[in-house]
Amino acid sequence: MLAPLLIIAYNRIDHLKKAIESVKSNIEAKETILYVSSDGWKNEEDKIKVKKIREYSRSITGFKSVEIIEYENNLGGYIATKRSRDYIFSKYESLITIEDDNLLSPLFLSYVN
Repeated sequence: MLAPLLIIAYNRIDHLKKAIESVKSNIEAKETILYVSSDGWKNEEDKIKVKKIREYSRSITGFKSVEIIEYENNLGGYIATKRSRDYIFSKYESLITIEDDNLLSPLFLSYVN
């Protein structure tokens, strides 16, 4: 089984879209479970951006499955990431984690798996 992939996102929709497209260029994407971690917003300006992240995340296809991990309150990057990882590690023995500004080679998933 391939390791699930966790993408950490906050409020940069264009970055997330590019990261997702780069992951989808990997042959293994169709067999990879994708998790998107979305921390809660800090302020009203970020609220709109975070909601766009979540809306887009619900529309992602091209993976074995997609699960969105949403936090109601802003936990901060460290805690939100740790909680997301802990949740995934409670289900799987391995995990690949990237951030929303990572652009991946089409061979990335093959290499890390």
